[in-house]
Order: sequence, then C-alpha cells, then structure tokens
Amino acid sequence: MRAVVGSDGGRVRVVIADDRPLVRSQLRRLLEAQPDFDVVGMGWSGMEALRLVHELEPHVLVLDQDMDDVPGVQVAAHLGDAGMKIRVVLYAIDEGLGDDGMPRSSTTTQVVLDDESLRALMRAIRRPRAAQLARAN
Repeated sequence: MRAVVGSDGGRVRVVIADDRPLVRSQLRRLLEAQPDFDVVGMGWSGMEALRLVHELEPHVLVLDQDMDDVPGVQVAAHLGDAGMKIRVVLYAIDEGLGDDGMPRSSTTTQVVLDDESLRALMRAIRRPRAAQLARAN
C-alpha cells in the first residue's frame, strides 16, 4: 500500500480529467506552479481518466463532475468499487452565466478561480486520505 499523500515529503502525483482543453491546460498550469504537485497525466473523458489512473497510479485524480461520456461521480464510484487507493477531487465550473447572472454571449471560456476557490482546491488535493486508509485496514 502506498503512503498517505505527502507523508513521505514527496510530490503529489496528480491526473487531471476534463473534456475542455482550455480548462485542462489552465488547471495543469495552476497545479504545476505548486512545489508539491506533479501532474503526471491529463485526460479528456471519464473513460480516459479511468485508463490513466490504472496506468499511472497517481495519488489524486482531479476530475470534472460533468464529463460528457462518464460523469465524474460514476468514475469515482468505479475506482472505489475496483479498490483503487486514490483520492478523487470532483469540481464543477459554471460556464453558463456571467457576473450579472445573464447567459454569456461569448464562446470564449476562461477558468477563473477566486482565491478561496483555489485554496479549497489545493486543500482538497493535499488532504490526507485517512478515511480511505482506515477502510482498507
């Protein structure tokens, strides 16, 4: 069994999965700017996320909950059913409304995380998997 994420002082191995290329690349940039994260793979679908997790054995899967093929919740459930020892961090980005609450007319998408959202994402990735390890014992 692998050690708890970060307990050995090593880098946290992360796979990112999102069906939007811009979101994937921006998340990768944000995570790789952290001294303790190493993005080891990026996927564009739920099925690709599953393949990457089995192939690369990351500590954490950062996953869009609204993937087109297999929703993130189902990916997480499959990994749990398969006994995979991995932390899954699900997120959602509301691209549909602008700051004024009206639908956006532009087709340009940019991921903007406020400071609190970014801190919450980093905490979720770094949090030890104590509950998962307790279930395994």
